[in-house]
Amino acid sequence: MMKSPALIQKESAYPPEFENAIAAIKTTREYTIPVIQALEKIVRPLQSRKKNELERMAAIAQKYTPHLASGAYFEALKATGNACASVNSKENEMLADSYDRVFTPMKSWVEEDFPRLMKAGHTCVTLRSLA
Repeated sequence: MMKSPALIQKESAYPPEFENAIAAIKTTREYTIPVIQALEKIVRPLQSRKKNELERMAAIAQKYTPHLASGAYFEALKATGNACASVNSKENEMLADSYDRVFTPMKSWVEEDFPRLMKAGHTCVTLRSLA
């Protein structure tokens, strides 16, 4: 007795959970790529970043502080330089942390894990069709 195409399709089809999981993985990748591109513009490795405004202000304050002997201007310039350096340091730590904890894992998932998952899914389909 020959099987109908509908019966063959039904017997060879994967459970809906499997199909939904594969679709969710593909959708996740589709939406993750633009997020990675946006994050890349914001959170970059520190060595590739140009000096920002805080770094420039701290450098200027440090440059001119020795030229003022004392007084209100000296204290204000010194405090400004210290504040800018401190805020800049915190910002750099935050960006480095974001790069390490958010950007790198997301990019790794898209570039390494997704292809591996799709290959495993393709292997499942191939093995199922051979059975």
